[in-house]
Amino acid sequence: NNMGVRGNAASWFASYLEGRTQMVEISYTKNNTSYRVTSTPLPLSRGVPQGSVLGPVLFILLTNDLPNYLQELSQVLMYADDTVLLIANKQVQELEIASFIALNTAKQYCNQNDLVLNDHKTQQLNFGRRTIEFTGLPEVDLDNKAKYLGVTIDDKLTWTPHIDKICSKLNSCIYVLKRLKATNTQEITRI
Repeated sequence: NNMGVRGNAASWFASYLEGRTQMVEISYTKNNTSYRVTSTPLPLSRGVPQGSVLGPVLFILLTNDLPNYLQELSQVLMYADDTVLLIANKQVQELEIASFIALNTAKQYCNQNDLVLNDHKTQQLNFGRRTIEFTGLPEVDLDNKAKYLGVTIDDKLTWTPHIDKICSKLNSCIYVLKRLKATNTQEITRI
């Protein structure tokens, strides 16, 4: 409603989300026979269907006010369900306090909107001078690199870790191609 979605559009979204169930299916093989076990369907009271086209759109609609919620504390970068808080301060102690307040405010926002912040995916990087001792937030890993939108960013803002990761993947692919070339005819290898 706050986003201007009313009337037929709101009813359409409601019908898309209401009355859904979820279940778990496990497939396994035993004695060369395949089995599939499915749980009893349970009603869903929140969330969106995983892998759905509307899932990211609904998440964006739900969280579009997060930057305003944190505007006095940090700059917020959002893409789909990835969020980055950028906090700058020349004084280390003030930076640590501002980071603590911004993260806790973001957690408070998540609680108010029935969202869960994934602590295992939460990281912090320090892009500042190395002569300053920055300990960061106690409950969040202080890393020297992080992956954001498929790009590995390091604390020196170089391309080195990203290029290293790509080279490693390419080396694996080249190894597989060499093995295929050695065991197949040229015609099959071309395919």
